[in-house]
Parts: sequence; C-alpha cells; structure tokens
Amino acid sequence: MAGCTSGFVSPCRAAVGGSMSLERLRLKAVDGMRPATLSPISLSMHETDRLRTAAAWRPSAVEVRAHERRVAAGLLGILLVVPLLLSPSHVNAVSGGVADFVDVQGQDLSGKDFSKKDFSGCAAKEAKFVGTKLRGTRFFKADLTGADFTGADLSTASLEDAKLDGVVLKNAILSNSYTNLGLDKVKDISGADFTDALVRPDILAKLCKRSDATGTNPVTKADTRESLGC
Repeated sequence: MAGCTSGFVSPCRAAVGGSMSLERLRLKAVDGMRPATLSPISLSMHETDRLRTAAAWRPSAVEVRAHERRVAAGLLGILLVVPLLLSPSHVNAVSGGVADFVDVQGQDLSGKDFSKKDFSGCAAKEAKFVGTKLRGTRFFKADLTGADFTGADLSTASLEDAKLDGVVLKNAILSNSYTNLGLDKVKDISGADFTDALVRPDILAKLCKRSDATGTNPVTKADTRESLGC
C-alpha cells in the first residue's frame, strides 16, 4: 500500500489486517490470553468485540418479562405460605412444642373430644370438662384450679405439675394416667378409676385416707379404693 514501508509497523498494517487481528484476538481470548499482553490497537479491538458480545448476550424484553413473572410468582408463593404458618392452627401445633389451647378459663368444654391434645401451661380455671374425652391429653403445668372433670375420660393423660386445687374428678377415668404433686388437693375423687395410674406413694397414702375415696366408676365398673390400691 502507498505510504507504507516494510520497516514501519502499525497504523498502516493494522488497518490492512484489522479483520484478521479481530479474528486472531477472538482465538487468543478463547485460549486464555490475558488482555495485558495485547497491543494497544488489538486491545481496542478486543474491547470492541467484548462490547459487541455483551450486547449480543443482553436478554430480550420477552426474557426479562418472563424472569420478572417468575420472581413475582415466587414472592406470591411466600406471601401465601407465611400467613398459613402463622395462623393459630399452626402456631398452636403440638409438634412445635406449643400447646393447642392457651386460655380456656371458665369455658364449658363438656362432651367434646380433645384426645391427645396439648393443654400444657393452659389457664383453665373453673373450666368444665364434664364427660369430655381426654385420652392421652397433656395438662403439663396447666392451671386447672376448680376445673370440673366429672365423668371425663383421662386415660393415659398427663397431669404432671398441674395445679389441681379444687378439681372435681368424680366418676372420672384416670387409668394409666400420669400424676405427681397436687392430686391430693382435688375436691372430689368419688367413683374415679385410678387403675394403673402413676401416683406418688406419699400422695397415694393421702388419697386412701380420704372419705370420698369410695364408689364405683359407672363406665369401667372399677372400685375407686381398689384402683388406688388402698
């Protein structure tokens, strides 16, 4: 080319072989060649090629909208699930270690079925459980002061550390139940069935001395005193 000498390298030669330099740059880039080793002109071409490639990889408007829809759907799913997890039915789940019932003071729960429910720590003063099914129910540290369990089925239930002052257990079934302190403070145990109930020896001795430790349970036909082992 006119004006170009064989001993002079650059603008001229670069202008002639520009397209080849670009192709060579691509090949070298693939081979892991560092941009710092390129000549200024080749580096400029490398930047141009990089920008063109970046533009080619830019997502289309359709792809962007599709991605936004996926993100929105994910957020909607979270918004729908969180309220369910925080609803009373989940917050009070037994599996989570939180009681099914927190406060039933003075409520009439007679004749209902609360088998295997958890009343742990529940405030249940003066609550009525007359004829209620409470098989396997847990009353750990519940305040049952003055509660009425007349005829209730407390088989395999736990009354561990529950406040039982003034509780009525008349004709109640407590077979295989678990008790400890406080059972001697109940108001009435006449007709109650304590068959195989876990009762502390000192508490058992107090129950056997009570005048209301009499009668027969109308359902199980168990004698109260015999069920206590008196």
